[in-house]
Amino acid sequence: MASRKALSTRIRSVKSIQKTTRVMQMISASKFRTAREGLGHARRYCERVLNEATEHSCNNIAVEGASGKLLVIFSSDRGLCGGFNHSVAKSLREYLQNSATDEELSFLFIGKKAYDAVKNVIADSGKVLGIVSQPKNLGFYAFKGFFYSLGIDFTSYKRVSVLYSKFHAINSQEQVIEDILTVDDPNDFYGSKDKVEIERGENLYDPDFASINTKLWFNSFMGRFYLSLCESVTCEHCCRMISMESANTNTKSMLNKLVLDYNRSRQAAITTDLIEVVSGCEALG
Repeated sequence: MASRKALSTRIRSVKSIQKTTRVMQMISASKFRTAREGLGHARRYCERVLNEATEHSCNNIAVEGASGKLLVIFSSDRGLCGGFNHSVAKSLREYLQNSATDEELSFLFIGKKAYDAVKNVIADSGKVLGIVSQPKNLGFYAFKGFFYSLGIDFTSYKRVSVLYSKFHAINSQEQVIEDILTVDDPNDFYGSKDKVEIERGENLYDPDFASINTKLWFNSFMGRFYLSLCESVTCEHCCRMISMESANTNTKSMLNKLVLDYNRSRQAAITTDLIEVVSGCEALG
């Protein structure tokens, strides 16, 4: 059994860790509630935008010279969130193993933890455009500033996909890979949809199909990109809250065991001292 001094030192250390895990659990719970509320708003906004784009058949856009594929991976910038980043990295590895295509593949990492886990795997798989930290403000207008700061022309790729963790419930998340942008050939896409209407002697100019499609497409693309980020952040805070709750429970169990060992050691020392005193009295007596 360890000495009482060593046990006392470990007890103080575990108590300090317990304070940290308790505070982190409370912070994560607060951030999770905020993120989940924001996720609800983002889902409603994205659903409305997608319905509008689908109604007008504006889910795709036509750009000349588009080529290759871009995969945007959402993870966290910090650890201590259980298997959140591990699950994202695992899904990315499986995707690279199963994707047999000659298309040029590029990667954009939102959050550095997934990149740290797979940087050796993706070295020969494609080009890494950047490793960007998550935006601190998840408001949609703040997100627009973050989006433009990326400095990437997404329409230069034939296909843009996102890999993120989708939130279902506190104990239910899944990793999803889905396409959020498909670029078509302009000659095949537009056809003869541009028009100018002339009626009753008045010049009535309708917006051409290209401008309408671009506007609706951009709102749809931004909404889906934003929703992917909100889903990922919500899952991150949820996993960190659960992880810190588990760590807090483990520190309580460890603390109880250490206190029990300390009391046993202390009681054994007291018993030994009493035996020595009694033995000394009997020897003198």
